[in-house]
Amino acid sequence: MAFAISSALGLRLTTLEEIAAIVDGRGQFPGSARMRRVLADFGDAESHSRRERSLRRELLRLGVPIVDGSHDILDERGRTVAQADVAVPAVRLNAEVDGPHHFAPAQQASDRRRDRNLKAIDWDVVRYLYYEIDEDVERVAREIADLYHRRLRALQQAA
Repeated sequence: MAFAISSALGLRLTTLEEIAAIVDGRGQFPGSARMRRVLADFGDAESHSRRERSLRRELLRLGVPIVDGSHDILDERGRTVAQADVAVPAVRLNAEVDGPHHFAPAQQASDRRRDRNLKAIDWDVVRYLYYEIDEDVERVAREIADLYHRRLRALQQAA
């Protein structure tokens, strides 16, 4: 459902407001509750979403030293390459919390460019969809914590 909405938005066939008006006008129908949740997710695409906050809390509980708030990742010249959703600068790790707008082809292309730019300055990027965090935030946080520990060990061995 999110992919279809994202595709329609990307092709400029409709707007979120138009879709919401149609859904509201139809009242209850099979799938209407799910459709309303997906539309709400598109509206919650700003940074520091509820899901991002949930992931941050879980990472802190696991002892991962994340930056409080969003974090500008700079290149060697001091230019901002990206703004990380959840940054662990000690090991150059960026965890992204992607909402449904990330299904849009233009956004996916932008994400790939951004990830390549970060990789070029030795930052790892891991991406999770909102829905994965809703399903099991503890699992997502454990995966990120495991990656943090692996990168930390590698840095310590290299030193």
